[in-house]
Amino acid sequence: MAFRHLIARLASALVVAAVVLLRGGASVAGQGYGDVLRYLFVPSADRPVVTVIDTTRDRIAGSIDVALVPRQIESSAELAKLVVADGRTPRIALIDLPSARVDRILALDFAPTRLAVSGDGLKLVAADPAAGRVAFVDLLFGKVVAGSRELPPLRDLLFNADGSRLYAAPEGRDGISVIDASTGRIVGEVSAPPSELGGVVSLTRSPNGRTVFARSAGAPLVSVIDIRGERISATFGVPAGAQKVFPSATGAHLLVPDNVTRTVTVVPAAAPGSGIALKGAGDMYTVFSGWFDTVALVPSRAERKVLVYDLDRLRRDADIDLPGTPGRGATTADGKKLYLPLADAGSVAVIDMAARRLVATVRVPGAPATVLMALTFGICH
Repeated sequence: MAFRHLIARLASALVVAAVVLLRGGASVAGQGYGDVLRYLFVPSADRPVVTVIDTTRDRIAGSIDVALVPRQIESSAELAKLVVADGRTPRIALIDLPSARVDRILALDFAPTRLAVSGDGLKLVAADPAAGRVAFVDLLFGKVVAGSRELPPLRDLLFNADGSRLYAAPEGRDGISVIDASTGRIVGEVSAPPSELGGVVSLTRSPNGRTVFARSAGAPLVSVIDIRGERISATFGVPAGAQKVFPSATGAHLLVPDNVTRTVTVVPAAAPGSGIALKGAGDMYTVFSGWFDTVALVPSRAERKVLVYDLDRLRRDADIDLPGTPGRGATTADGKKLYLPLADAGSVAVIDMAARRLVATVRVPGAPATVLMALTFGICH
């Protein structure tokens, strides 16, 4: 296990080195944001504008008119595109980052409330989970290629590693539906926990794309699904209040926040039956890891702070206090910084992952609820 962890760390170091080289070429002034690894994108809450922060200086570099109020936003680093939906109309805007212009607006036959981009950056799924509607978009050619109207309401969904299939957790069913992204048709089911466990409430994928972790809805269990065989290979227990499993960036650890017991359980991915429960806080909603996967940061909205966990020593370190309530954040591709939007403070917090402290806040227009990097820290996403 230690050897595998070391290999993951070495791979992480190589990724950081590659990112540093890739970040060498900056965008030319006035020609957009083609150097996508350099920029943080901050959607406006009430205007069709995305503010752009230059992460090399932590200053506003400009803004992009995205045609729709960006309630949903995702990106393709490979194609240097932003994808924007307003969550109310059946429109999706594709933004070309090198020119900072709207490339195309697509019209669906439903209003998507969730967007997800495949790991290769070439395909988008736009979904209304409550209505069981999904549409697949080819981002390279900017067109809808398939859709499905036959699904029940969905609790969660995610792509496999190459974007050829979508895994969906339907309400009222025990299995996980496998949907072909080229046709929109259900092509299989993954055997799920027994019916008394209530199906699946959440799905997460390992960074290498080979494993999906499915949290049972009615019992404190997580199923480990082998993507290649599309079967459950193992199960392990989690605290009763835990809703989701978060793999660290190299996949060496699984982190399981529980807002009921106010703990964060750190589980070695190689031995998911074991783990150590560390003190947490209230209203923990996600996990970030960085700095060669040596540190995990867990924001708490209730306490307006970030909990810091040392993944080498498996202990909690000093908290990072925030001047506002954190929202959906993003790490830089080299794992050095974490950015958290603070809607009630009208700013974005900048956290140094190595120093494990708040180093700056950047004032932005409006009340930012989310921020986005085109590529974040992790292996083989």
